[in-house]
Amino acid sequence: MTKRIRNVIGIGCLLLLTAVCLVGCSADESPATQIVDGEPITLSFALFKASSTRADDTKIATDTLINNEAGIRVYVYRAGETDLSTPLATGLYKVDNSTGVGVATGDLALFRGTYDLYLVSYNSTTETPVLASGGKINVTNGKDFMYTTMKGVVVQPERAGANTIQIELSQPFTRMGARVIVKVAAKNGTQPVQPSTLVANSIEVGGLPASLNYNLGATAWNAASGYNSSYTYRRFHRATGSVNDWWESEPEVLLAVDGSKKLDFIVDLTITYESGTLTYTDPFKASVQKVLLPGMTYEFQFSLTFYGILKPTDLTLAVKEYNTVELSSDGLGKD
Repeated sequence: MTKRIRNVIGIGCLLLLTAVCLVGCSADESPATQIVDGEPITLSFALFKASSTRADDTKIATDTLINNEAGIRVYVYRAGETDLSTPLATGLYKVDNSTGVGVATGDLALFRGTYDLYLVSYNSTTETPVLASGGKINVTNGKDFMYTTMKGVVVQPERAGANTIQIELSQPFTRMGARVIVKVAAKNGTQPVQPSTLVANSIEVGGLPASLNYNLGATAWNAASGYNSSYTYRRFHRATGSVNDWWESEPEVLLAVDGSKKLDFIVDLTITYESGTLTYTDPFKASVQKVLLPGMTYEFQFSLTFYGILKPTDLTLAVKEYNTVELSSDGLGKD
């Protein structure tokens, strides 16, 4: 009788241990690979490089699309969420591409799960885009807005006992503005009246939208409410002091335009004649019907011919376009 009771107790203990294992272990996960209950996983991102080439194929350059130390804001939603007005979480990230392999690190930590991630940036070290009501981001001229979206991202530790994960971007950032450079100089060759000096004070570009709205996850801007705004360039440099050398602006990012209204330019210069004894300061105007496409680089060149001392009478406008080469998702985060 005692022996029978011992056998029953032994069988019961074996069944109990088996039940515990069935509850605590899954078919593909052992207790050693489980994270501590409630422990969040810290996210970082592997970035990439972007290549650009001129439309005439005379120049090819490789550059990092996102500046070193630029900020990225990440908005997080449960996978498949369509109401993007209130994110589940948000994080701020800082880019480090000093080693040639771009990595963004920040303060976002998520529990295990599957998420949709929306990454946005102004390519700036001082400011990042902020989501407004309705899941919109309002962007003005001069801000290099770009985005990338990752759907169905599985967040889990990289290895047993870890609580971090580095996510490689599934696609490059998309630049939503047009990168625009403006230049001005006296036209090369003999001038009917030779100026002594030429200084670029400012160049204003009119016919722009004041701002555009972007919805998270969208691939295009919302429709513009009008093209009645302008942007003024005030930072210029040139290689030499010759009047034939270009005064070239710092590149600025302008909002896209559809070509329904002309771009109006006001070129403000100070010019001297007769070895600097005569000075002329006045704006010169030019217009062109031009589409500014997102992700493109444009160069507007103004060259002047001087027929009189009182006022230059011939301003020529030339436009050069630089195509952006789209990157595949292969090798992201690598040289």
